[in-house]
Amino acid sequence: MGRFFAGLAQCGAWCCFDEFNRIDIEVLSVIAQQLITIRTAKAMRARRFVFEGREIKINRSCCVFITMNPGYAGRTELPDNLKALFRPISMMVPDYALISEVILYSEGFEDPKILARKMVQMYQLCSQQLSQQNHYDFGMRAVKSVLVMAGALKRASPDQREDITLIAALRDSNIPKFLADDAVLFRGILSDLFPGVELPDSQHPNLEACLLMGLREKSLQPVATTIRKCLQLYETMCVRWGVMLVGPTGGGKSVVLHALEFALGKLFEMEVQDPNFRPVVIQTMNPKAVSMNELYGFVDPKTLEWQDGLLGLAVRTAVNVEDEIHQWIMCDGPVDAVWIENLNTVLDDNKMLCLANSERIKLTAWIHMLFEVQDLLQASPATVSRCGMVYVDPADLGWLPLIDTWREVEMRQKLPAALAEFLYKLFTGNFEKALKIERKRAVYTIHQVTNAKVRLCCALISSQVEAIKWSALGDEPAKELLTKIFAWSVLWSIASNLKDAEKVGYEEQWSRNISQHPNMDLPKHSMWNYRVDLENRDWGSWLEIMPKFQFSSQISYYDMQVPTVDTTKYG
Repeated sequence: MGRFFAGLAQCGAWCCFDEFNRIDIEVLSVIAQQLITIRTAKAMRARRFVFEGREIKINRSCCVFITMNPGYAGRTELPDNLKALFRPISMMVPDYALISEVILYSEGFEDPKILARKMVQMYQLCSQQLSQQNHYDFGMRAVKSVLVMAGALKRASPDQREDITLIAALRDSNIPKFLADDAVLFRGILSDLFPGVELPDSQHPNLEACLLMGLREKSLQPVATTIRKCLQLYETMCVRWGVMLVGPTGGGKSVVLHALEFALGKLFEMEVQDPNFRPVVIQTMNPKAVSMNELYGFVDPKTLEWQDGLLGLAVRTAVNVEDEIHQWIMCDGPVDAVWIENLNTVLDDNKMLCLANSERIKLTAWIHMLFEVQDLLQASPATVSRCGMVYVDPADLGWLPLIDTWREVEMRQKLPAALAEFLYKLFTGNFEKALKIERKRAVYTIHQVTNAKVRLCCALISSQVEAIKWSALGDEPAKELLTKIFAWSVLWSIASNLKDAEKVGYEEQWSRNISQHPNMDLPKHSMWNYRVDLENRDWGSWLEIMPKFQFSSQISYYDMQVPTVDTTKYG
């Protein structure tokens, strides 16, 4: 900072320190002393002054501005000796309607006065009536992105009614981030403000066809919700260069991203005319897996050499690509109020990464910053307002697509077709009941997402099914054995992380439920006490496979392990 101020004083430039209260309080105190020296020299109308131990000239037109948000996570209070040097200017809430009207005029709208007022009213109603989510933002940046999108739609179809163009922009830029219930409320607010206006659905037939192709190539299911989220991500990326895919694990965020990557590259190969259809290069990192210095770079205090950080390297690599292809930098990990705030200048209109060695890297039009996060509990409002949001809900996907893919990829290879179909019917007829019982009894040791339980169930069934020669079994014995394997695998995959008392209750209800199946023969006692004996094709005791304890005088008592039923079970 000393070197910075020395240069500033000599050349007489103005500078603006953005987000100034994010600097540590100790550093701010030192900066205050440096500024006092410069201010005193200006007040004395000196030509030269001593700064940080050396005499330099001063150009009195030099000036320092500070812009900052009030205190929240990741922000500090300014020390008093720094506050005294600055004249505070408080910013009032701007007139959104007037700003919207001016921008709509500049985007080519002919009669935007009423439209601007309606739009502002809509955002007020949304902030009051929709649920409070950390990834929602109805501020100035959200308004501006809608207006820019409306301008693009206006130029694409200039003869369309202006209210329809604006509603289409409002819908396409807001619906992706809403939870299912809020999306219904939002559509209600739109229909109240614009009564009787019917909206055509946004159409991307070529993109949809390639998305389907990409999902099928990876043996994934082209579920309507996944396709819709891919299209929403595409539309959001057209208006924002910082985009966050938000939602709990197992909802399909990565699938959505890579399906869109495949589709854009495929459309470019097919030479479909659209400037956005280009190949994609993705660089992925987990920002929370490394320290701040490793992420953004640092000056080595011993050698004073600059060490590049991961993000600086990724952005520089993307900027140096001269071909007009998409460069996506994916930060796949939790967002907190500290590391993400250093990207503020990247995500707003500056589009510039500022590093600690005074290097400033300007992003090109083809670079997108993408974030894959579970939630934005720790993110500051500054971050949320700067990014486009696409919410991916696992409840929309459900568990059936996972079973469909598993049936296509594994079951048809390990089971005869008739038995594979029988097993699939066991899933469709009973698995949802098993999940409902668990939801009633849910007292976890560790919380687990539903899709993880589905994957575990499939893995347990696969490992047992491949150990049997099904061709040697008759039709009925095979179905009986398969039902036993299914019942046992469902029990272990869904209830194994419940607390002990709930495990017992769950097993009783699940046994009662599955016993109604004609091919089911239950064990005498609790199913927890049995395994499926694949050789005898019946229930087997854990004791039968429990290893015998071998005492060895060579091993210390601390290292001895005595096998029990539980160690055998979990092993």
